[in-house]
Amino acid sequence: MPAYPAEKNRCFKEIETAILDKLSFVFTACSRFLTVRALFQTGTREIPLLLYLPEMPRLDPSQILTSDTCLPCPVCCVFPDRSTPFRPFFTGEEISSRSSNEMERIHLFGTLTTATGSQAELVEEDDRFHCPFLELSTHACRIYRDRPLDCRLYPFMIAYTLGGERVHLVLDLHCPPFRDDPDSARVRGHAAQLARFIEDQAAWIAAPAVRGIVAHPQETHHPVAPLPKLTGLLIGRGGGFRTLFPGDRRRFPDAQTSFTRAFLSHYLWRDRMNLVWKPFMDGLLLAAFEGGDSFIPCPPVGAA
Repeated sequence: MPAYPAEKNRCFKEIETAILDKLSFVFTACSRFLTVRALFQTGTREIPLLLYLPEMPRLDPSQILTSDTCLPCPVCCVFPDRSTPFRPFFTGEEISSRSSNEMERIHLFGTLTTATGSQAELVEEDDRFHCPFLELSTHACRIYRDRPLDCRLYPFMIAYTLGGERVHLVLDLHCPPFRDDPDSARVRGHAAQLARFIEDQAAWIAAPAVRGIVAHPQETHHPVAPLPKLTGLLIGRGGGFRTLFPGDRRRFPDAQTSFTRAFLSHYLWRDRMNLVWKPFMDGLLLAAFEGGDSFIPCPPVGAA
């Protein structure tokens, strides 16, 4: 691009910022970047401006544990059942980098698409289930240098609160070194550092190909730091809304019959957009938003 006066360069930057703000929610990891054309009017000429959404940032948060502590531990990466919610989550781009064809993608991640990310498909061995990238005999990770963000954060996790009103950083008490003292100064200091790191990347984490990393609440989740910016992007700011969980269909006995029939057809869209709800006139008001657009997909359910 030729050099332009500082005044015009500022205009280019404003256009770039505005468009990237709008596109931060529609970025998927199907390609390493998305090209957008914007036209900048200068007198009688229109100059095409090429903008690139950045590829997945190299996210490598500092670790609170060393390999000397982790390798002898039999807990991490090994699970009692195949469908555990603690399976590692891979973003769309992380899936693309680990699978070269559709058959391998299905085998490792149980999905054909990279648009929404997916948890790993566990491998059964000796009556246990383990991550497909775990070397069970040594407990070493075969992709450690390129392991997903979900694993880089552990034993910390990004999760919804129990009621779904907020997103926060939690410490997983499955991790033996922290069961007895989850509120130590060491934990609090590291949690504050990670929270700043996550909030800086909030727009990227809220994108459809990544936000599956935000876990549903579990009994072993110990809250350590709020994530207000990410909460605003995933649930909204104010209004009393909560993120929609599968069990929410049982919260409204008066709406049970009609809502149970409709629930699945709405919930299936949760990977593609943010679905939130709030109590409304003895029933439920369901709302959806994505990329700056919001709508109510159905009339209030169960309301008088």
